[in-house]
Amino acid sequence: MKHQVNEIKLTGGEGKPEWYGRTFSSWDAFEHYIYGLRAKLPKDMLGIIKADATVVFDDGKEYYARWGFKPTTKEHETLRAHIRTFAQFYTGHHCPRHLTTEQYASLMARYSPEEKQSYADFLANYEV
Repeated sequence: MKHQVNEIKLTGGEGKPEWYGRTFSSWDAFEHYIYGLRAKLPKDMLGIIKADATVVFDDGKEYYARWGFKPTTKEHETLRAHIRTFAQFYTGHHCPRHLTTEQYASLMARYSPEEKQSYADFLANYEV
């Protein structure tokens, strides 16, 4: 069984200071809060709000992430999806659409097999 989220701390970022310094006990509770913040943003906003979060799993492992949200954020752009696709990218098996296969291979050549395996292990052992 994969390790589950124990808490998600929204620690800081851009936007209003009162948005931050909050802790959530699940992915759903966190995303519900973020959806509420998104609803307060101007619909024609061009940029994104960068936010910092620390995800603490039930074994004590912490994962820090900085990601962006905007009024039109889609399901695949949630913090959870961001962490998952970030880790998939660094396994060396998830070439994003904006890179060619050759560009991705060249970039991944900079990382050791051990580094790539650590991301694969994270995905195999933690619920993201």
